[in-house]
Amino acid sequence: MSSETSTTWPTHSVETLPWQQQVRGGTREDRMMNSVDAAIPPFMSELGYAPSLEEVVASERALLAVAQASEVLAELDDLDRRIQDAMKAEQ
Repeated sequence: MSSETSTTWPTHSVETLPWQQQVRGGTREDRMMNSVDAAIPPFMSELGYAPSLEEVVASERALLAVAQASEVLAELDDLDRRIQDAMKAEQ
């Protein structure tokens, strides 16, 4: 798989915001903190996304793996239920 993406996305920006602790607790360093850096996500609702063929294939493989795992888990859940029922019937 290539590490290149098909679209260049804008990066998050960082904004330093004032901070004042409201509840006593934490370390002295926590209590002395007077600002925090917040990551601000970019606006991207207007951007288009056209995945590469590699990305589509990887996505489809991941979706298939999730579907198969869900099916196996459902079968195991059913087996567990039948075992529990059989154990109750023996009592």
